[in-house]
Amino acid sequence: MASVCGYSKIGKQQLETIDQLEKELGTTILAFSCNDVLAAQLSKEQLGRLQALEQEIGVSLIALSS
Repeated sequence: MASVCGYSKIGKQQLETIDQLEKELGTTILAFSCNDVLAAQLSKEQLGRLQALEQEIGVSLIALSS
């Protein structure tokens, strides 16, 4: 099991509340949420292909079990 985090989907009221706190603190605030996922079991060849793509496009990738 792995935990994957990303930007949260927030509503207008939540965004307004965050905007107000940003103004009070004088800083930028990011809203994110984490979810548990099951990582796929990859062969060495598959893992190598995944890692090569990560290097090529400059992001981290996680293969998930379906």
